[in-house]
Amino acid sequence: MLKEWDNGDSSLKNHRIVWDKPVCKVDGGDITTKDSNQLIELKLFSWGRVDWQIKDRSSLNYFAKHVFGGLVFKPIK
Repeated sequence: MLKEWDNGDSSLKNHRIVWDKPVCKVDGGDITTKDSNQLIELKLFSWGRVDWQIKDRSSLNYFAKHVFGGLVFKPIK
């Protein structure tokens, strides 16, 4: 799923990442569940850096198949 790993897709869910922003559509706007082929991007922390690290031209469907789960936190104000 990450750009750094161009050797194909891993079937193992073995790497933790920290999202810096919500998953978003490449062309802007809100993600909808109506179109699983819409292209998405995600800014995340992995391997010591924060960047847009999801492989180029990744669809929502592709992303969903490669994410095991997650926790969402809001800052305490």
